[in-house]
Amino acid sequence: MKLPQFLKKHLGRNVNRFFSSKLLHALAVVTAVSGIVLWLNEAELEDRREVLQVLFDHAEPIAIISAAVVFLLEIPDRQKREQYEAWQIINTAQGQTGSGGRIQALSDLNKQGVNLQGVAAPGADLSGIDLSFGKLSRANLAGVKLCNANLEGADLTEANLEDANLNNANLEGADLTRATLRGAGMDATNLRYANLFQAKLERVYMTEETQLQGASLTAAIMKKAELSRTHLEGLKMDLGNLEDADLDFANLEGAILNNAKLNRASFRHANLSGVNLKYAALNNADLLAAKLIKADLYRVSFEEACLVDVKMNEANLSSASLRKADLSDADLTGANLKSTKLAGSILHCTCMKEALLEEKDVEDAILCQTILPESFSLLPDRDCKEFRNTLLNPERD
Repeated sequence: MKLPQFLKKHLGRNVNRFFSSKLLHALAVVTAVSGIVLWLNEAELEDRREVLQVLFDHAEPIAIISAAVVFLLEIPDRQKREQYEAWQIINTAQGQTGSGGRIQALSDLNKQGVNLQGVAAPGADLSGIDLSFGKLSRANLAGVKLCNANLEGADLTEANLEDANLNNANLEGADLTRATLRGAGMDATNLRYANLFQAKLERVYMTEETQLQGASLTAAIMKKAELSRTHLEGLKMDLGNLEDADLDFANLEGAILNNAKLNRASFRHANLSGVNLKYAALNNADLLAAKLIKADLYRVSFEEACLVDVKMNEANLSSASLRKADLSDADLTGANLKSTKLAGSILHCTCMKEALLEEKDVEDAILCQTILPESFSLLPDRDCKEFRNTLLNPERD
């Protein structure tokens, strides 16, 4: 189609834009719908007047159908416009501590399946937001309030959630691989089946209502984490780091912590029955009155650890190191202590009845009221004097 010269001059460079305008789209749709109507009524048409009459009689349905078609055709353009406006809201609100409209903007983008990778909203209040199954890898959400937020199944790999408030948030099945969560609050947070591989969780705060069933924390770093009274049954944390963490009264029954670093951690009154701690390091750890019944402690290092009143019945301590550990009142009935290093350890009132070990294994330990296997010739009170001196002078070489 050739345009008149005056029209070309008037439109200039906007010719293409003109022909792609909404008006032409609408006209094209109306023409197409009208053509379909005429085709359906072809048998009734004999002259031009009848054509006009048919179009007039069907004007309302033609208008409705045309409007619906135009609406559907414009959906992609409307979505692009809405997404652009949403991103403007997010970017404009940078630095604000409130929501700044970001809850609605981010929720809308997520519902449309938009990739939110690298989105930045540090310090924002996004409480209650729904970003379930969102693509948020490498997002900057440091210091963000995400109380009661829904992040189920979200991809948060390498995301920054340092000092974020995740109390009561739902992160079930979320991928937090290598995410940073230092100092994050996780009171009553749902982390069931979440992947926290190599996640940084130093100083994180969890409570007994925090849910971690089925979660994977392999190689996660949880130094100085507050985990007292938490439910960590069956926790998978091979190669993890819980040094200086507080796990008093925590339940870790059946947990897997092979090669984990637990030096100086506190497990007072914790339940570690059936736990797998092979090759783990618990030097200077405090396990006062903890339960390690039937635990696998092969080659574990408990050097200078407090193991007072622990229950290690039938535990596997073969090749473990308990040098200078305090095992006063500990119950090691039926435990496997073959090749266990006990030099300098305190065995005051320690029960080793039916334990598997050789007499030479306890020769360098401090024996006082110790309940030794019946076959041993060593005196159970051999070192009571030295033990009393140790109490008077607790600093031992």
